[in-house]
Amino acid sequence: MKIKNKEGQIKKQERKTMIDIYLVITENILIMLKTDSKIKNVAKLLAWASLPAIERINHSLTANDQIQMKFRSIQGRKPWVLKVMMNQNSNECISLIMKHLKREGVSVLKEFEKKRLLLESEVTGDSMKDL
Repeated sequence: MKIKNKEGQIKKQERKTMIDIYLVITENILIMLKTDSKIKNVAKLLAWASLPAIERINHSLTANDQIQMKFRSIQGRKPWVLKVMMNQNSNECISLIMKHLKREGVSVLKEFEKKRLLLESEVTGDSMKDL
């Protein structure tokens, strides 16, 4: 998509749309497929990547689980970031990837973001006045 800014210059901007996909995870490869709307039981290859190329996996545990996979930068290119919204099986997907990586001898480091609980005094009207 092309957008003109205030100076009249044309800039390209990526479109962020959601599409229905299938993720296929094999022992070494992650394959992303999109079903063909015209032909039944046919899917088109959108992308594929090697599992050991995964640098980081972020998993958001909200109502619709979002998984974000960041792949290593190869030959100076920008790293590929895959964001997937999963309604089901997000934990199974991540654990399967981890299992295959451990079989290949890749070390896996788990980090959890620690979230602080809010105190009642922090959300009252008096505390808002102090801000």
